[in-house]
Amino acid sequence: MSLNNVNNKITESSLGLRLAVEINKGLIKKMGKIPSANTFANQFNLRAYGTTTITRETARKWRLGLPVPSMDKLAVLIEWLDIDVFILLDLPSRLPRDHAGHLNELNPP
Repeated sequence: MSLNNVNNKITESSLGLRLAVEINKGLIKKMGKIPSANTFANQFNLRAYGTTTITRETARKWRLGLPVPSMDKLAVLIEWLDIDVFILLDLPSRLPRDHAGHLNELNPP
C-alpha cells in the first residue's frame, strides 16, 4: 500500500469518526436520544429526496463512523441534523456565528 493510500485511509477514518460524533449529537438534539438503527434509517429515508434509501445496517455503521456516506447522503445528513460542515471537515470557522450557531452576516469595515 502506498503512502498516499495510507493517508487517504487515515483521512477517511477521521472524517468517519467526526461524522459519527456529529450524527449522534444531531440525533440527540432532534429526537432526544440516539434511536435504534432501524428508526434512524427510517427517519433518514423519509428525508432522502434525490438519493437512494439506506438499510438499518448502513445507519448502524454511520453511527459508529465506519463508512463515509456518499455526497448525496451526506447532504441529507447535514441538512436534517444541522451538522456544521466546518466541524465535520475539521476546518476553522472564519465566519462569526450567533449563539444558536447560525452564520452572521459580515459587516465590511
